[in-house]
Amino acid sequence: MNAYYKSIDGLRAIAILGVIFYHCGLATVSGGYTGVDVFFVISGYLIVSSIVRRLEKDEFSLKQYMERRFRRIVPVVVIMLLVVSVASFFILLPEDLDFYGSSLVGVSLFIPNFLFEKEFNYFTSSGSPLIHLWSIGVEVQFYVGVFLFFVILCKIKKIDKSILIISLISLGSFGASVLLIGKHLNPVFYLTPFRLWEFGLGALVSLGLVPSIRHKISDNVLSVTGLLLVLAPMFIYDTTWLFPGYSALPSCLGTAMLLYCVDSDAVVINFLRNSVFSWVGKTSYSTYIWHWPIILFYEYSLNRSLIASDVITLLVLIFSIGWLSWWFVENPFYKKKIISNSRILWGGSFCCLLLFLVAGSVFTHFKGFPDRLPGEALTVLEQSEYRIPTTCPDFGYDIIHRSLTDTYCIIGDQDVAPTWALWGDSHARSLSGPLSQSLKENKASALLLGLHGCPALLNVNVTFYLSGTCKIHNQHAFDRLANNPEIKHVVILSRYSMYLYGTSTGGFDGQRAMIHLMDANGRRLSERERVELFRKSYEETMEKVVSLGKDVHIIMPIPEAPFYIPGVVAQSIWKGDSKNAVKISEDSYQDMNEAVLSAMYQVEKKHPGKIKWINPKDIYCDDGACEVMRDGYILYKDSNHPNAFSANILLESIDLEMKAQN
Repeated sequence: MNAYYKSIDGLRAIAILGVIFYHCGLATVSGGYTGVDVFFVISGYLIVSSIVRRLEKDEFSLKQYMERRFRRIVPVVVIMLLVVSVASFFILLPEDLDFYGSSLVGVSLFIPNFLFEKEFNYFTSSGSPLIHLWSIGVEVQFYVGVFLFFVILCKIKKIDKSILIISLISLGSFGASVLLIGKHLNPVFYLTPFRLWEFGLGALVSLGLVPSIRHKISDNVLSVTGLLLVLAPMFIYDTTWLFPGYSALPSCLGTAMLLYCVDSDAVVINFLRNSVFSWVGKTSYSTYIWHWPIILFYEYSLNRSLIASDVITLLVLIFSIGWLSWWFVENPFYKKKIISNSRILWGGSFCCLLLFLVAGSVFTHFKGFPDRLPGEALTVLEQSEYRIPTTCPDFGYDIIHRSLTDTYCIIGDQDVAPTWALWGDSHARSLSGPLSQSLKENKASALLLGLHGCPALLNVNVTFYLSGTCKIHNQHAFDRLANNPEIKHVVILSRYSMYLYGTSTGGFDGQRAMIHLMDANGRRLSERERVELFRKSYEETMEKVVSLGKDVHIIMPIPEAPFYIPGVVAQSIWKGDSKNAVKISEDSYQDMNEAVLSAMYQVEKKHPGKIKWINPKDIYCDDGACEVMRDGYILYKDSNHPNAFSANILLESIDLEMKAQN
């Protein structure tokens, strides 16, 4: 292997390490997901240079092109799918196996990115062992598209215009990504048209958009700059950044710079050629294919966050299995040491993919085979979904529209004017069903001033609503309280700790962090600045609320776990363990909410007797642990939201107050 390819393998090594460290939850590599974009630029460079080189020599063959791509991609995926499908049947809970079936269908057709685009956000969802294959779907679609592109150019004899046309396509793709990402995050993230510009950058470098002029100083400057642009987002970004769009530019431009210098003698390029990086990069495809199922199944077996020893174990497993896959599957198939006959390869692979297509359909048709679990485990999962419906929508555009237009929904008795209000984020909305039921029973109603991902705080923004929706909503909510004296009672609940630190739904705390506080001008803040802003805003907000002279009920932070609580309880029953053994550490509750509780105690001290505090810790926690089950019922619907049964417990004192007034 010559120096050219060794340096590209070194670049691949950086990309795969970033992705793996991110998925293992290492907080210092919170933007490691940008490694995928590095892979895209490299693919554009290598594939286009290969096609053009063969076209110039009049040696291009569709059969050979497709076979090379097929041999590289499919065998590793097929072996992984076989192992993961068997493991999933014995490990995954019904809902997860059901979705795994859908994922398997999408992967079998090489369109998983289209499936995931409609299902969930990449940064907050982790339920499928195949979610990482969205990028393989994009790669395959690019391989097919770029072949057709050059075939058409050759047919119309415009191959000399390839640089101009690729430039225009790339600019259009990037422009669409930037313009649409604010309102269409999932399509922009997952779908190939919005990623074409990343492949295009690599392609333009390979086609010589900038002529290759080797000079020691310029090569070193460019390669150092390129490496910094690739590495910086991995350490600076987190899941609160709007990505890709503009945010993908540094990683992609940095990769393009390194590819431009890839055959130079620059210091950085020589560093990328070292044997360790070359080995990691050489096996990066197999490692990428296997890394996420390994992490997910490992996390699935835990009822806690990953700790340092877990990460070390995972890294050893990932790179060992990745190397084994490369040595025994990827490399032999690619070099035709295994199944050299292309007809047998195509036929066998087609049969395997057809088998996976059928298996995925069966998993989905039978809803993940719930009969695999004991009845008690299924009961826990059903209880977690227990909700009391209201006349208000639960999620989506309607809630945001009402928040922006000050047209809030009413819960409870629809025939009477609201005398209550419920203000907060999705935690507050989790109480809306039981509160609505109590209100109906007592012939009362309430304004539902709840917006998911938006804490009850005045004059702040959050990264979930970069257009300022949260700030607008909270001002509307307070104005409703201030301008409607008939509203005499206010219930406030928000998951404040998430907006300060980010919290986990698997992996290290903060791994899936999604929403952070920003100041009134929409400026991103450090953790210390977020805590300071919260203290100030919380005290000012509560000062204004108390000044209205209303009956104020504040529900303090709800204990939460770094895992999917109903799933862990159900798994414990499935394994024959006690469901009551699953607990939430009271110490972790105190640590996570230290700044929040401190601010609340300051407000209580400043306004003694003017606020009625409901402390979930007093209700759920004892002897250093907080329960997740009570009287045979699960208390949560995920890692942090109370279900209706739990909400009824939290609202007992409010229900009694309503009855007394009635």
